[in-house]
Formats: sequence, structure tokens, C-alpha cells
Amino acid sequence: TNGGGAALFVYGASSNTIASSNISNSNGDGIGVYLNSHYNTISASTITATVAKAIYLFASCSYNTITGSVLSNPGGQVLFLYDNANSNAVNGCTMSGAAPLYIHSSSSNMIAASYMSATNGYAAHIENSANYNTIILSTMISANTDSGALYLYRVSSATILNSYMQASTAAY
Repeated sequence: TNGGGAALFVYGASSNTIASSNISNSNGDGIGVYLNSHYNTISASTITATVAKAIYLFASCSYNTITGSVLSNPGGQVLFLYDNANSNAVNGCTMSGAAPLYIHSSSSNMIAASYMSATNGYAAHIENSANYNTIILSTMISANTDSGALYLYRVSSATILNSYMQASTAAY
């Protein structure tokens, strides 16, 4: 736990591995990956935040991989890719919280064989020039009656393949 910052902060660092770890933060991000951090791997880990983001990929962080991990944040975003966090891969992860997957202005990311369960918003929210993102073999569920399982806004060429969506409205 850290007083407002990330519990684990990766800044301009590449080719690191975080495996079989339990990381939590009640005051900030669980893991923050910032500014040109590439080829990092998070695997078989549990990442929890309660106010910020469980994992935050920000500012040109590409080719990072998250596999077989449990990510949660009951009060906010779980996995947030923002500002050219391009070509990242998420495989076999469980994401639960207010907003499990949020992709903003980040393209060509792959979400595969993952489970996204939202308590308060969209299970997967993709917006603002977040183009060419793919969700495959995944489940998106939203318990909020005002939200869909999937929200696409100002994006092109998104691919949703062999996935299950459950909400008051499946997709917007």
C-alpha cells in the first residue's frame, strides 16, 4: 500500500517480469506502467486497488503482457490503457470492479480468454481513437442497469469474436 501513488511503479523501464505476486493499494494504483515502458510481463498475480486503477498503462507503453492474473477494484477502473498504450496483450485474466476494462486512445491491443465483470459501469469501455482493438473468447458482464457489457465510442475496426456479453443492453 502506498499513500496515493502506485504500489509498484514502472517508469520508462522495459523487459521486467512480475510473477506470482500479490499487490494491493488502498490509496492509488496497484501497478502503474508509465512513459515508454515496453515488453514487461505480469503473470499469475493478484492486483487490487480500491480508489485508483488496479493496473494503469499510460503514455506510449507498448508490447506489455498480462497473463493468468486476477485484477480487481471495487471503486474504480481495473485495467486502464491510456494515451498510446498500444499493442499490449491480456490473456486469461479475471477483471472485476466498477469498470474492468477501459481503453482510451490506445490501439491494437488484444484481450483474450478473459472475464470482465462490472458492478457499476461497462465491462469493456473502448473510446476516442482506440482503434483495431480485439476482444476474443472473453466474457463481459455488467450488473448496472444503465450500462451495457461493451461500449464503443469513436473507434474503428474493433473486433469482438466468440465472446459472451450480458447486461441490460449487450453493447453500445
